Amino acid sequence: MDPRTEFVMKLENNLRTGIEVLAELISSQKRMYQAVVARDWVAVQEESDLLRTFTENFQDYESRRKVLLSSYAASHPGLTANAVFYTVSCTFSGEDRDRLNALYRENRRLLVVSKSENDALNRYVVNAKHIVSGILETIVPARKNKIYTRKGAIAQTASECLVVNRSF
Repeated sequence: MDPRTEFVMKLENNLRTGIEVLAELISSQKRMYQAVVARDWVAVQEESDLLRTFTENFQDYESRRKVLLSSYAASHPGLTANAVFYTVSCTFSGEDRDRLNALYRENRRLLVVSKSENDALNRYVVNAKHIVSGILETIVPARKNKIYTRKGAIAQTASECLVVNRSF
């Protein structure tokens, strides 16, 4: 088998596997968001563990692809050892180049989708935190006032009790 054809097959396999892992990661991120909204903390923990696994798998495929690209570039004149994906793909035939470039673009697109899912969850958590903090500041205004001793240290104030009556 031609070394270039073998490399194309390895790179294509790497990209396809990376896309599968990213798709699973995104679906796990969506499930985690739903679990946070529903306050299902067991599901949040399970999805967090899955996310960690998917992230590690994807990082593994990313590092393998970088090693593949650098080894290919090092063995071909005119390419530097740290050549980027599109520089390497220009050395392939039209059909192989188009197929690999499409897979690489899909990989990058899924990374952007994953980042936006992560940002959405982060915004939800930050907003919920601000809402709860604002409610507590309104309910317990004494937290805003600080009392200082004669020496300038913050004095310990008697803690106020807060009881929340929640009916289901």
